[in-house]
Amino acid sequence: MVIKTGKDGCFIKRGDMTMKVPAVAGITAIDTIGAGDNFASGFIAALLEGKNLRECARFANATAAISVLSIGATTGVKNRKLVEQLLEEYEG
Repeated sequence: MVIKTGKDGCFIKRGDMTMKVPAVAGITAIDTIGAGDNFASGFIAALLEGKNLRECARFANATAAISVLSIGATTGVKNRKLVEQLLEEYEG
């Protein structure tokens, strides 16, 4: 189960395991419309690529973070490279 917690990131629960994955720091939301949908699409994309649950959550958090930087549900995340760049900056 994945529970989104907005600016705080998300929680993942699987069996007895629970983990908190923080959101990308330093993001100031302009418009949160579509953030949940973008989170879900990022999580599913990473899951289909065989990433572990923590990596899926990080990718989903980054996808949602980019989506809130622009007005509208579909204007922020233009391509995967933007998400990967944000992850590199955040984790690097």
